[in-house]
Amino acid sequence: MISNNELHPQALAAFLRQMGTKYCAGTPAAGSMRREWITTRVMVSGTYRDVCELIDLSGRDYLVYVFTSVPRAWFTAAARQYWMRHLELVPADVGRRSPAVARPRDTHRSMIGGHRNRQPSVTR
Repeated sequence: MISNNELHPQALAAFLRQMGTKYCAGTPAAGSMRREWITTRVMVSGTYRDVCELIDLSGRDYLVYVFTSVPRAWFTAAARQYWMRHLELVPADVGRRSPAVARPRDTHRSMIGGHRNRQPSVTR
């Protein structure tokens, strides 16, 4: 689990510049998305040490922000699955509807009799 104990914005900026030269050499990234692009590249193909340092410097909230806001294609299927587990996200957190969202309403229906006890409506 990742916690937000300490965030180090200056150290994170320096780290991302360093990781940009390591993981994003030769790939032009849009100016506003450059930071997220580098973060994603480290999350997808970074070494264990680089990923651990990214986690320590950025904190969980920033990683969740990047994971949920960048284009889906920036993550491989395996990386997406790993980070969903690691960040403790459910599919609804990343823009997809989860079956878990509908469960409370379904449970409530079963407690009050559900649709089985309804009288058929009469249409004329």
